[in-house]
Order: sequence, then C-alpha cells, then structure tokens
Amino acid sequence: MILSHQTGAVVIPDPDSLNDNQNNGDVNGDTKVGTAYPFLLLTNSPRANAMGGCTINWIDEQSGIHNPGALGLFHLDKVFALAAPSNTDWMPNLVSDMQLTSYCASAGISYRLAFGGNGPHNAAFGFSYANMTMDYGSFGVTDYEGHITGIYSMKDIMRNYSAGIGIDYFCRLGIGMTYSTVIEKITGSQGPPAAGDGHTFNFGAVIEMPLFKFLPEPINPNRADRPICFELTPSVALVAINPGNGIAKFASNTYLLPNITRYGMSVTGSFGIRNAKFAAATFVDERGQHMGRTLEWRDGWEVAVFDIFSVRGGRFREEPFPEQDRQTHGYGLKLDGIIDWIRHFNPHAFANGLGRYLADHLSISFDHASYGNVNDIPAFDNTEFLNVSASF
Repeated sequence: MILSHQTGAVVIPDPDSLNDNQNNGDVNGDTKVGTAYPFLLLTNSPRANAMGGCTINWIDEQSGIHNPGALGLFHLDKVFALAAPSNTDWMPNLVSDMQLTSYCASAGISYRLAFGGNGPHNAAFGFSYANMTMDYGSFGVTDYEGHITGIYSMKDIMRNYSAGIGIDYFCRLGIGMTYSTVIEKITGSQGPPAAGDGHTFNFGAVIEMPLFKFLPEPINPNRADRPICFELTPSVALVAINPGNGIAKFASNTYLLPNITRYGMSVTGSFGIRNAKFAAATFVDERGQHMGRTLEWRDGWEVAVFDIFSVRGGRFREEPFPEQDRQTHGYGLKLDGIIDWIRHFNPHAFANGLGRYLADHLSISFDHASYGNVNDIPAFDNTEFLNVSASF
C-alpha cells in the first residue's frame, strides 16, 4: 500500500512483483504504466491554467503540447519558439514534494519566408519537442498488516514529438499529430527499480475565421482610409487524445488511457490603430468527452490592454471528482505591445534589417496562474504556475 503523505492510500502488489511486469512496446493491455492516466491530462501552461485549463484553441509557444493542429498556424510568422523550463509545486497543501515540470521548443518555416512575397495567403510547417515530468516524490510503503517495507520514489515522463501544417487562405486552418512516449520509473530501498513504458498518438485541428477579412472594401471597417482597425475572430478546435489504446496499471485492473476527445470554441475581439492595439478580449469554452459522455467542462476569459498586460480567469470542472472543481486566475506580460507602440510614436525605430525583422516577429511573454477551489476543498490551493516564453 502506497501512503502519499496526507493524500491517502493506493493498493499495489509487492514491489518485487512490479519487476515481473516490465514491458516495452505499444500502450495496450500488456504495458505496465501505473499513474500515467491522470498525468497525461495535465497542463503546465500558465495561460491555459489561468483560463480554466482551456488549451486547444491557443496558438502559442506551447501548441506542440496541447494541440498539434495549432503548431503550423503558429509558424506562419515564426521560425523558432521556446517555452522555458518551468517547475510547479503540485497540490502543495497536500503533498510537500510533488512537482510538475515542462518545457517545449519548436521550429518551422513558412512559404512566405522561404520564397518571399507579401501576398495575403501563406502556408507553414512546424515541428516541436516537449518534455513534461511529474515527480511524485517519496512514498512510504507498507504491507497489508501495516508494516513498513521500504521507501520508494516515482515519476512519470512524457516526451512529445509533434508536427503540424498551417494554411492561411481567407480562413486559417491547421492540422497536426503528436507522438508521445510515456515512461514510469519507480525506485526504492528494496529490490531493483521497476519501470513501464508505452506510447500514444494525438490528432488535432483548429480553424480560425477572421470575419472582417470577408467583408467587401466599401463596408469593411479595416479599409486603408480608416485609422481604427477591428478584429473579430471565432475559432473552433478539436483534439483526439490517444484514440483506442488502453494501459494496464501496476494494480490488477486495466484502464483506458485518457482517450478523450476535446472540443473548443473561442472568439477574440480587438480594436486599435494600424500598428498597435488598444484592447482585446477572448472568451473560450472547452469540453472533453469520453465514449460520448461529457466529463470535462472548461471555460475562460482574457482581457488585454495595449497588447502588453493581460488579466485572465476561468473555471474547470470534471466528473465525478468534486475536488477537481476549481476557479482559476492569472495575468500575463508581453513585449510585443511595447515594441508596437514604440514604432507608432517613432516610425523610424526598427526600420531596417534585423531590427525590423525582430520588431515584426519577436515575442517575449511572462505568464502566471494560480488555482482556487470552488467547493471548499483545499486540494489545489496555492498551486501556482510561472513561465517565460520567447519566439521569433
């Protein structure tokens, strides 16, 4: 029986028997990976976690983790991106040494960058690598009579390899696939380490529809002779997480891996002048279904000022676990808006060569998020997320 501080107990066989269950290959009924089921559903993105855990509509530096369909769209105007390594103390009110860590890097090339031109249409390909690790810390293990048999530590490691294409032709459409390897390691004071491994596939797609792009010139509010520009862009996203595979835990039962289909809808509106934004707002709603039944409800919002400072909020609910019902909130800071406003007031700034390219494409952001519970269950209180991302 594993005792995890105040978190309760989970019955497992004697650790020596775990070594008999090691297996390599596909994630199916024969592969022994113990705790990967919940781990694969987590996100370490502060922006997503601040907005109720909504992930699949975002086109940003962590698209390779959340929705490979967004990866190609992100690289329509980016060559390289890095979401710097970040560490999160997971549920610190309950467990003192559980940590979630992650990082993500991607690279891509667009048709416009490779062959030149400033036409309205574009296409791109992107590839990313991401690593996410859940370290569960140390566990005291007892037998069924309550005698301590040893101290063990356990961690799950997921490595994502994602590829996606994006097309900008009136609408923006992205599709992609992620291949993930999952490794679980258990080490302890008795016997050799135990391990299990397997792999999963995720498929994703997202479509953005910039509505003002479809309006004819006479009635288009963004026509060239008008100083104020508007944006109204709804998007629809879908991710099929590990369709069809199962996984055997170290206990006797076999469980499906997440095997969830997520659907997301968002709408973003903004207004500003030609080179800079005054304000923007985004609203997003996401659902997760398993075998036709909705198990996850996520919704969030974001309000940005001058494309520099953003405040965010949301809510996450999951059946049948009331402890998963939580409010979320956070904020973000971006360099993009500062550069845009400098260029507005000083048109000669960043006017040539590398300076102009970086001003057009460089993005550096800092994001923070934290959880708060809705049902007076303190499991997730004081769980906070921090991350710095950069792309150009």
